[in-house]
Amino acid sequence: MPPNPSACPHPVELVAGGWNVNGVIGGLDKRNHAARAAPKFTRREGKMRLIFRPELWRMRTRRMPKFIRLTPNKKPARNRAMRRNHSVLVFAALWLTAAVVTFAASAHLGTWKLNESKSDFAPGATKNHTVTYEQTGDMTKLTVDGTDKDGKAVHWTWTGKFDGKPYKVEGNPLFDTVAYKAVNEHTNKITGMKDGKVVFTGTIKVAKDGKSRMVTTTMADASGKKHTDKAYYDKE
Repeated sequence: MPPNPSACPHPVELVAGGWNVNGVIGGLDKRNHAARAAPKFTRREGKMRLIFRPELWRMRTRRMPKFIRLTPNKKPARNRAMRRNHSVLVFAALWLTAAVVTFAASAHLGTWKLNESKSDFAPGATKNHTVTYEQTGDMTKLTVDGTDKDGKAVHWTWTGKFDGKPYKVEGNPLFDTVAYKAVNEHTNKITGMKDGKVVFTGTIKVAKDGKSRMVTTTMADASGKKHTDKAYYDKE
């Protein structure tokens, strides 16, 4: 192994045939090494010599920049770590947004009782006396009990999401699907359909304190005349 130039107290002369250590080589000395510090190529007896100064070698070593570890694709590992951290933050933000939306939908959950004194119905309208929303996994189940225009008991259920898509209704002869679309944490838009045709539209708005809600629906009667019902509910 050749000697280490940085550990050598004297200038080192690299000759084509081997290494020579001398006190002074090629006219360089300690007094003027600053002026002649750069390595020099000289021809001497037909051989190529490369002269090093140990002082310059140590000085340049101290000034060498720090290296950044590279990944297998030769990109800085630090950049890859930053991208990974950014991806984690984006995922956390999306998860938090989904959690907030889920939590916001819970304003509708629970059992609601019809308050007829604060409601306004058209003659012959069906009245939903008790409405219950409950969470079942990632779906919401709606159970409704009321009376029709003849006073007969009405019971129907719906299971779906507040995503604006129609989900099947069980037990209601007036409509077979209902779509709920969340407007904000307290308001839903609703659309009821029968055989693919819209039969009613409306809005469900829960009060800010979560203790009451107003359901406004517009639909056509048997003669085709439209009417709007306003049902006020108290939360149990």
